[in-house]
Amino acid sequence: MSSSLPSRRLRVPAAMTDADAAAGAPPAVDSPQVIHATSVAIDGRGVLLRGPSGCGKSELALCLVDAGARLIADDVSLVWADRLGAVVGGPPQQHGRLSLADLGLLELPAVGSAPLALVVDLVPGGGAAANRPASDWGEPHTVHIAGLDIPSFVADPNLPSTPAKIRALLRWAPPPGAAASGGP
Repeated sequence: MSSSLPSRRLRVPAAMTDADAAAGAPPAVDSPQVIHATSVAIDGRGVLLRGPSGCGKSELALCLVDAGARLIADDVSLVWADRLGAVVGGPPQQHGRLSLADLGLLELPAVGSAPLALVVDLVPGGGAAANRPASDWGEPHTVHIAGLDIPSFVADPNLPSTPAKIRALLRWAPPPGAAASGGP
């Protein structure tokens, strides 16, 4: 496996520092889109982990928090558009709480919201199980949420490398406004 960067890069919103992130509930918005997803902030960028109940959203979020991410919301995330792009937050009553079947309710480091940078659709078996052709693997895709196109990819929640892949995608993303690279 090559260690070179992907040939095409994702464009994601600028990072939000911990000082910028809301310490509590997300700001009041008129009509956020409610999504069955767990969300975390990695270096101030929001990541939405979508998938059916029991697929491993909370387990993956725990792994990401263990590696330095901050929890935004568990199981129910709110997404809305603001003047800078999409933002992900969570219901105030969930702030900092992650529920795991075997451990119960955990209190974790959390932020109230973050610019939404990436959507990860969790599918056991990854892209192949999601009916994405092998030629599409690693290619950027987008999903339409809260009226905006957000970079996305399909990941297998059961692979130990999935948290590292998520962090790598965010690390390799060019700064906002930079042109996507067509070459290596």
